[in-house]
This record gives sequence, C-alpha cells and structure tokens, in this order.
Amino acid sequence: MPTVPCPTRNDRPARPACATCARVAARPATPQARALLATLAWAWMALSACGNDHVTHARVPKAAAPAHAHDVDPGGATVEPPPTAAAPVQAEVRPTWTLPQHWKQTAGNGMRFATVQPDGPGAPDITVVMLGGAAGGELANVNRWRGQVGLGPVDDAALPGLRTTVTSKAGPVQVYDFSGTGTDAVRMLAAIWIDANGNSWFFKTNAGPAAVQAVRPGLLTLLETLRLE
Repeated sequence: MPTVPCPTRNDRPARPACATCARVAARPATPQARALLATLAWAWMALSACGNDHVTHARVPKAAAPAHAHDVDPGGATVEPPPTAAAPVQAEVRPTWTLPQHWKQTAGNGMRFATVQPDGPGAPDITVVMLGGAAGGELANVNRWRGQVGLGPVDDAALPGLRTTVTSKAGPVQVYDFSGTGTDAVRMLAAIWIDANGNSWFFKTNAGPAAVQAVRPGLLTLLETLRLE
C-alpha cells in the first residue's frame, strides 16, 4: 500500500495511506490526481494527528449551579435566599451584692471575679470565682472541699443534709460549712450560685475554725443580698 509523509512532523516515518488515498495513488499521476491525493492525505493525517499527539476529548466548563434549589423560582428568575438567622448571644451575667458594714472589696482578675475583705484583725478573705458551666458539678466540688480539710468523700444522697440554702433575688445559693479535725484543723465555708447562663459562681473562705466563724454571719448576709442589676 502506498505511504505518505507526516504533514506536521518531519521526524515521523511515513504512514500507510487510507484506502481512498491508495486508490487515487494507483491512478495515472495527473496534476488533478496528485492534488486530490495530497488533500486526502493531509485530511487523514490531521484526523490521526500523527500518532500520540491526537486529541481524544475536550473539557467544557459546566454552567454554575445555584447554591440552593430554592434560589431559582419556577419562572427561571434568581431568588435571593433568606438571611441566615444569627445564633442568640447570651448576655453576660454580672451579679452584685451589698457588703456588710466596714467590709471592703477589690476587683479580681482572670477567673477570680472579686475578693471580699471582712472587717476585723486576722479575718480571712472571701474569694468570688466564676467558672463556665457546672464546673464539675456540686458533688465533685463538695468532695474536693472536704478533702482540703481532711474529710472523706460523700455521695449525692448526703448533700441535702450537708448544705444550707440561702434565698436571694438572684436565686438560691447553696452553702456548705466543713471543719477538719486535729489541732491544726481548717474550716471551710463555701457557697455555690448558678446564674441564668448555667455558669457557676463560688464564694469561699477557709482558715482556722474561730476565724471562719467570725465572718460567717456577714457572708450569709452578703449572699442574701445577691442580685442582678
């Protein structure tokens, strides 16, 4: 079968001509025949693209689809989607209270909201701390405080008999009073108040039994005045 050269790459060997080109090549080499043969050869080589250089497919970009099915109405017009509702933002809870006469208070930093300083020589400070959420839960905190004064842990069933509830305008406050044993016994007075956002507020003081007893009435009065403003 006659061969024809590659019309685009001179370094490629000649390839067999197609059947039509072969029939034309077998006819007398008239000027018209040579022109037709050349035209057919070029067309066949362009389609085969001279070996591995041929194009097998083309990538056509797709039209962008609407972000949501409801963004296009039945008439074909684009419809703006409704704005996304913002998540509700919880207001920050800042309680306040009334200090007993001659007591002082300083602002805290970090997790400590404030430090209350009772009046009287050797009076222990009362720390006010806010922790997010349940802060481990009431039972876990009670057992931690008991461990700090040398007492053993208790279970949930024992909590009602160990706490005193103080009623305030901001809600109930649970108060615990634990005393250790021995000559170096430590007494701890601790209160828990849960705000409207579920955060835990702790009012706590610890010192010798007599020192804590001296500030106990004032702390309970302070807790009764707890309110939100």
